[in-house]
Amino acid sequence: MSRWLVTGCSTGIGRAIAVAALDAGHSVVVTARRPETVQDLADAHPGRAVAVALDVTDRAQIADAVAAADAAFGGLDVLVNNAGYGYLSAVEEGDDAEVRALFDTNFFGAVDMVKAVLPGMRARGSGHIVNVSSMTGIVTNPPNTYYSCTKHALEALTEGLAKEVGPLGITVCDRARCVPDRLHHAVDAPGRQHRRLRRGGRAQGAHQGVRRAPAR
Repeated sequence: MSRWLVTGCSTGIGRAIAVAALDAGHSVVVTARRPETVQDLADAHPGRAVAVALDVTDRAQIADAVAAADAAFGGLDVLVNNAGYGYLSAVEEGDDAEVRALFDTNFFGAVDMVKAVLPGMRARGSGHIVNVSSMTGIVTNPPNTYYSCTKHALEALTEGLAKEVGPLGITVCDRARCVPDRLHHAVDAPGRQHRRLRRGGRAQGAHQGVRRAPAR
């Protein structure tokens, strides 16, 4: 069985991935900005799930989360970068501070998580990093342009990182593409949930909320 860390587990895709991994017998560090929202998962899977506070824009909390995985499970095999949120705005009306905060979570948060787990994976010569992207990272439709920019950047990060660390035995992919066979059981089920959310018109619910820039 594998040792996982999933970011943004309070709702949506992140929670579904964590549940699927636990149901498959894996050990999971379940994280959220408010750990009480995921404590039920830890309570339901004693010894295999640990609830940890994690804001991916806080490097100290990132280090603590990885340290919690080391202490509880002896390391990490799988990182799922899921934490993020949406932002609806015309480009002209986007608030600078809010757009930068969006990138800090959706893109730079994933970068910092990757940097935190790579030393251990490199030392073991194995690991899997799954970055939860979006169709908006491929096709941009207003008013999601800024959100799409973060996902375009995440797509590029995923592609480039995969080439860098592939020779080291580390697989990097997004949720929809290149998922290793050993992860299909845990990742495919949340994918089906995501499609149901899209049909229900609530795909943004897969993240932690939607922010709308004020109209001027």
